[in-house]
Amino acid sequence: MDIYGVPLSPPTPASSSSSSSYQQRLPWPGLRNMAASISPLCSSVTLCSRVLQPCCRARLRAYRKCGVERRHFHQTDTSHAATIISGTELARQIHREIQRDVEDYVSQGYKRPHLSVIRVGDDPASRSYVRNKTKAAAALGISSETLVRPGSVSQEELLEMIDTLNRDWRVSGLLVQLPLPGHINERAVCNAIAPEKDVDGFHIVNIGKLCLDQRAMVPATPAAVWEIIKRTGIQTVGRNVLVAGEI
Repeated sequence: MDIYGVPLSPPTPASSSSSSSYQQRLPWPGLRNMAASISPLCSSVTLCSRVLQPCCRARLRAYRKCGVERRHFHQTDTSHAATIISGTELARQIHREIQRDVEDYVSQGYKRPHLSVIRVGDDPASRSYVRNKTKAAAALGISSETLVRPGSVSQEELLEMIDTLNRDWRVSGLLVQLPLPGHINERAVCNAIAPEKDVDGFHIVNIGKLCLDQRAMVPATPAAVWEIIKRTGIQTVGRNVLVAGEI
């Protein structure tokens, strides 16, 4: 017996000539005995693999026949077709619904909704936006007014004006047209509007509720997009979205 506890007796002749020649090339008898003891194990492993491979293949074929649906990630779910959605037609439909709701509301004895819009300065884009908003309000049966202040108005004066409109029971909704002059803090102005009258949905309370999926005033653009998705039945799960436009 050597230092590894392997008997030094001659090894049992192997049935394979290749394994026998391999054992004879080993330098000393101890290693030859170890090789002789390992050879049957290698043969057993080879036999097991040959037996198990057909079983594994059979199980794999059975799994494939189960009709398991292949799942595609959204990166591979592509489409080269475009669906044109008429926002104008949807807007007409929504306008008719709002007109009916407003008249039903007034017929029940409630006061007609009133919108107050504050515009600061004489920016052409702001004038156009405010004009379109008051025009839409009139078409829906909602009364409105536009309060114009010069671009030099102070932030304190603007906040006092907002506070007065917040406490005016005749005002149902209030918005300040953005952007504002550089000397006015827009965040302070948006947070000064009462959350329940915040038409734009920019008050920090409404933004927080929206993030927490609670009932709140939703900004007009995302509300319009969501309305289009619902009314057209667009499936949004696993889809890529591309927003095209000017920045």
